[in-house]
Amino acid sequence: MPRHEHHTHAGDGQLEAGPSARWLSRALLLALGLAWANYVLTGRWANEPGALHGWRSPWYAAALAAATALALVWWRRPDSTRGAQGRLARVSVAAGAGLLAAAMLAAFPPSTWRQVPFYDDWPGLMQIAANGAELLKRGAVVGWNWDFLGGYHTSSDLGQSLAITALVPIELFGLNLGFHVLMAVFVALVPLAVYLDLRLDGDRRRAAMSAGLACLLTAGYFATIMRSGMANSVGGVAFAGFALAGSHADRLGRRWGGPLMVASLTLVLYTHAAFFLYTAALLTVEALFYRSWRVAWRSGIALAVAFIGAIPLHWELIRYAAYFQPNNLYWIAPPSFDWAGFIRNVYYAFEILLRPGRWFNDYVAVAHVWLPVVAVVAWRGKGRSAFYAWATLATVLLLRFNTPQSGIVLAREMYLYPLLLGPVLAAMVLALPTRPPLAQAVMAVLFLGVAVPFQPVWHEPDVASFMGPVIGRIGAAPGGIVLLENNPHWNMVATPGQRSERSRFTSHYESLLPAATGKRFFGQAQDGYHRSTFRGWSLAGGAYQGRLVTDTPSAQFAADMRAWGVARLFVWSDTARRYFDSSQQFALQWQSDPWREYAVVDADVRDVVTARGSGRIIRRDGLGATIDLSGVTAGDLVIVRTNFFPAWRATAEGQDVRLFSSDGQLAFMAPASGAYRVHLTYPRRQWLSVLAGLMVCAGCVALSIAWRGPGVPEGSRQRPRVESEP
Repeated sequence: MPRHEHHTHAGDGQLEAGPSARWLSRALLLALGLAWANYVLTGRWANEPGALHGWRSPWYAAALAAATALALVWWRRPDSTRGAQGRLARVSVAAGAGLLAAAMLAAFPPSTWRQVPFYDDWPGLMQIAANGAELLKRGAVVGWNWDFLGGYHTSSDLGQSLAITALVPIELFGLNLGFHVLMAVFVALVPLAVYLDLRLDGDRRRAAMSAGLACLLTAGYFATIMRSGMANSVGGVAFAGFALAGSHADRLGRRWGGPLMVASLTLVLYTHAAFFLYTAALLTVEALFYRSWRVAWRSGIALAVAFIGAIPLHWELIRYAAYFQPNNLYWIAPPSFDWAGFIRNVYYAFEILLRPGRWFNDYVAVAHVWLPVVAVVAWRGKGRSAFYAWATLATVLLLRFNTPQSGIVLAREMYLYPLLLGPVLAAMVLALPTRPPLAQAVMAVLFLGVAVPFQPVWHEPDVASFMGPVIGRIGAAPGGIVLLENNPHWNMVATPGQRSERSRFTSHYESLLPAATGKRFFGQAQDGYHRSTFRGWSLAGGAYQGRLVTDTPSAQFAADMRAWGVARLFVWSDTARRYFDSSQQFALQWQSDPWREYAVVDADVRDVVTARGSGRIIRRDGLGATIDLSGVTAGDLVIVRTNFFPAWRATAEGQDVRLFSSDGQLAFMAPASGAYRVHLTYPRRQWLSVLAGLMVCAGCVALSIAWRGPGVPEGSRQRPRVESEP
């Protein structure tokens, strides 16, 4: 990477004259050739919302043809008149912001903001945020989810928690409206972070165009993750962007840069932990780009402080690592690393870079199509735009290592492209002539080439309006736990050559059912294998514990149901229905396609099992439960039907009660005879939250006063003069 001094401001991101113009003209022609190949070969995507082969097809082809012809002229005469580009920058930011707002309002019309987004992962993401917000109001960051998998530690909902960002909007506007407000804020923060970063160097035109193109690419989220409910990734991107802006400000000597970097990195961890790794990689690229140990040290300190700041969320994953599954793509991870499979998958990931017909026209395709230009900006560019080009190349490289062997930890970098590509594409456009109108033609290609479907995300008033009579049947089922077959979009069968049945539903609505029915569920609320070790307590698409349920003897399955107090099974897959129809352990009670309800013969519906007397859970929430015992004898085994987890504590009449595992369930020996109550307590760990908060504050103060950078003299308020500024 070329060396760039800390004080470089003027012309930041511009390409040098002479050879650079020739190299850019060649890269532009190569990129336009890739755009043509992508356009011609992607008929397979014709039915996707926002695809190029829809209403935009003739307009895109016309813009691409004009850009190609003008690029050929410029290639022959790279010294063509450039013309004023301030107006183009203003048009870019206005068009980009308008497109982003239109995409948001089309996907989430204001009339739906008091309903539940009901497509793919949206219901689960919203409910997890609501549960986390309730814990925060009680002084805890994590707790216990009684409702699924027999109970599990919420710290294992890795990458799904939006509680710390959702708390304020939910408190101000209520759950549904507040959650939609949070989504709109996340979307707006991505281009805002880009503008803040680029604006630090004083060039309003470059910052505006970069933000406008970032708005365009962020609008592409509505064809991908903002449709499927992965807005936590959008939040991760936004906070990663502010961390980069904070690092830039810190390098320029702005007092607020270090604190912004620390706060943003902490929010990255609380929003989506994988983006913390990606941001760390980008900060490493930044330190290498500027060849600065100071940048490296300060970034390292900020990362360490942020990690401590988010430790309340991840403490249990470290303290009780045996109860956490790092790779949730496997039912059982291979005993040794599969190097052959890893190399094969890396090869396929590189191969796709040579297959334009495989590129759907989203921000990933933009990165692939314009990769030659990105390389030239990285090689011949200056300052911040060149850094973003190197960051883009690093992201392209990291994505080649997205393999099952690495889990999904390297599967989300692609969502960084709207953040990273804006400054790079802006550097390209600003280096192109506007007379002849090559810059305008390329801008038209960009704006017409990104998929923005303008289709509303499915909403429902509540889960009852979707589930219909099934809700009533579940609510009336005996006992506290029912089995509900999950509708996974992943293959839940680990056996090679077999797969679970594909879901008949487009929404993972399960997380909404406990509040609607008052029941706990033998099942889960996520798509695919959960990250806790309790993930086996689920039937999904005809699969049970990594195999087709037909591979489990019906007597064994019925014994599992009795052990968990399950009396009713609600299933929809053909595999499950045939399995239960063929066994005398289960009896059909009700059906309404595709659902069938089965009763477990000789079910034991107790939620607390005692050898003598009786017990029941009379209160439970994310931080505890009260067990009412009657007629028990001291020393009797008492089993609470939830998973054993070491964090739990118990007391009875002021005395500690030792907890242990009984076949995986929470158990204790009755401390006394007669009738009394045992109180289960899940730790709030407020001391850890206080420590984390103090460390973040200390880190912010330290970075704001120590090792000030030379970019802006101490006490100076004067901005550096930028000659290219309009």
